[in-house]
Amino acid sequence: MKIGIICDAYKLSDGETRDYPKFKRHGYDCIDCGLMVNPDGKYYKMSEDELKKTLTEERKKVLDAGLEISQVHSTWPVDDSCDESREAKKDLIRRTIRAAGYLEGNYIVIHPTRLYDKNSDEAVLEYNEKFYREMCEYAKDYGVGVCIENMPFGNFALSSVKQVVEFVEAANIPNLSICYDTGHAWLFQEKPADAVRMCGKHLTTLHVHDTDGVQDRHWLPFRGTIPWQGFGKALQEIGFKGTLSLETDARDYTKYPPELLEYHEIGLAQTAKYLSEC
Repeated sequence: MKIGIICDAYKLSDGETRDYPKFKRHGYDCIDCGLMVNPDGKYYKMSEDELKKTLTEERKKVLDAGLEISQVHSTWPVDDSCDESREAKKDLIRRTIRAAGYLEGNYIVIHPTRLYDKNSDEAVLEYNEKFYREMCEYAKDYGVGVCIENMPFGNFALSSVKQVVEFVEAANIPNLSICYDTGHAWLFQEKPADAVRMCGKHLTTLHVHDTDGVQDRHWLPFRGTIPWQGFGKALQEIGFKGTLSLETDARDYTKYPPELLEYHEIGLAQTAKYLSEC
């Protein structure tokens, strides 16, 4: 199984350039591209031609380092407070879908929409079914699969893995699949091996990180309380073809003395490999 990590894990001193050869040197195969996450970032201020050129060049850097882009993350956070803001959000997400096409990423992870003004399960499910159907139809032209991610919110109809699986099966949209987030799921006491089996054939992407079961921490695996036993075996059991991709908080790395940092980084890649087989 291939392993990956978020693209911001290794940045050079300018704070912008990613050290892709270092990803490869440390043992990663793939990148989870988060360039489009910040809705106020530079990629939303570019013309379409400039965006395509910039991201095509970024993809070449990834490929030249011997890596792949396994998935792309859509914009977050966004304003879900009213109909007008949700329509504006769709325009942002369409841009991220086009970006995923330019990057030739296999999948784009799009968070479900929260309806702060219509907070009932029925309204949330109805809106999101229409929303994902629309985004999936748009993504077809760019050769990108759309993934819905389980969320860490207590009072939301699309937070637990169980809820997301039921939603995907009921919607029955051909290019809609699941991004299973281990930390989010553990807030609902859903164990990794159980959650993987629950997702089954619908699982295409992963966000792997640890937590204490209280808040969404994005800690390194084995720092929190998630029981990882059987995770890799469950992925093999369902025939998972994707990448075990870490979504760990890069701020954890800053506490290490410079002379120890690279040992720690290599160890994290080895941890991802271990999880894929445990």
